[in-house]
Amino acid sequence: MFWKKKLINRDPPGVLFAYETTDRRSAYRVQPSPEAPVIVDFEGNVVEVNDISAVGVSLKSSLLKKHGTYEALLGLPGRGVMIECVISVVDIDTAGIAHCSIRKMDDDGVELIHRYVLERQKQLLREEKERRQQGLE
Repeated sequence: MFWKKKLINRDPPGVLFAYETTDRRSAYRVQPSPEAPVIVDFEGNVVEVNDISAVGVSLKSSLLKKHGTYEALLGLPGRGVMIECVISVVDIDTAGIAHCSIRKMDDDGVELIHRYVLERQKQLLREEKERRQQGLE
């Protein structure tokens, strides 16, 4: 008779592998172009964003407090509209960069951010491709 060996699987059912990271955002993030920054206006303070994703931003401001929640306007370049939202500070790192989640935003605002991130990602890929081509010639 053939006996089946019992397989020992330490992963929970349905999990092929686990990837552990300290990254707090699960969405793709991009850095805005220095020539066309993304801005956040909270409590009358306008700050440029370091990076943005569909669910969050990081920015440097000494006025933000860890676990603070702020009503804000988010300005994307070339859109001509400020998106009303609430930003919640998840953490502030040792460099003073506040990592924030974006909440309480209407569907149009979410769509605008998704489009911006996708367009910026494509732009960065085109720029990288051009750099590689120039290096080969």
